[in-house]
Amino acid sequence: VALPTIMAVVANGKKSEATRLFFDSGAQRSFIAESLATRLKLETVGKVDMKVEGFGGEVPRRSYPVVNVTVRLAGHRREISALMVKRLPNIITTRGLAEAVKRLRELGVKLAEPDIATDNVSNVGILVGGDYLDEFVSTRRVIKEGVGLYRTPAGYIVGGRIPAHFPATPGKEGSGITATEAVLVMQIGVHEGLSEAQVGISDSEPVHKLWDLDVVGIKGDQPPPEHEETYRDYLNHVQFRDG
Repeated sequence: VALPTIMAVVANGKKSEATRLFFDSGAQRSFIAESLATRLKLETVGKVDMKVEGFGGEVPRRSYPVVNVTVRLAGHRREISALMVKRLPNIITTRGLAEAVKRLRELGVKLAEPDIATDNVSNVGILVGGDYLDEFVSTRRVIKEGVGLYRTPAGYIVGGRIPAHFPATPGKEGSGITATEAVLVMQIGVHEGLSEAQVGISDSEPVHKLWDLDVVGIKGDQPPPEHEETYRDYLNHVQFRDG
C-alpha cells in the first residue's frame, strides 16, 4: 500500500524548515514530532487527554501538548493545531520505490521528487489526520497506469496500491517494474507534464475511503485487523524506522 506523503515548509513566525507531511485518514487528529516542534520553538496552547494506537502499539491514556504550526504547500498556507508526540516514523521504506519513480519519469510524469534513488522517504515531521486532511488533499481521483493520484495544492500524490508490473516502455528494454508496492510523491502541473484529461479521471470518492489503514489514530471499537488482507499486505511491504 502506497502511503501518501509530500514535502512542505512548516513555520513559526520567522522560523521555518522543510519537513514531510504524512497523510492518514485513519487518524482523527494531527500529530507533530516533538523534535520538530522544539526546533520551531512552538509554544503549547493546550493539552488533550487521549489514548493513541500507533507504531509502537497502544499506549496508556495520557495528556498530549497541543501546538499551532503554519504549513506552506506550494501557494497554500494553513495554520493547524497538532498534538505533540515523542516521535513519528522518520523513515518510511517501501519496496520498489526507486524503480517506480524511474518508470514514471520515463512516462513523462512531473514528480515532486524525481531523484529518489532508494526505497526510502524520510524526514517525516507531521502526520495530517482527518481534522485537516481535506485542507490538503482533494477527494477527486485520477488514474495513470493503474496508479491512483490525489490532488494537493502542490500537485498530485499517490495513494493506494501500485500495479505489480508496468508494461515496458517502447524502445526501452527492462523498463517494467516487478515491485508490488511503492510510496511515491509526485507533482503534475496543469500546464506542465500531464493534464487531468490526459491521465483520465475516475469517479470521486470520500477522503475517508482513500486510505483505510489506521496507521496512527484514536483507539476505537474496531475488530482486530490481523485477519484483514490489506493489513497483512501492509505489514509485509512497509517498514518504519524511528529516528
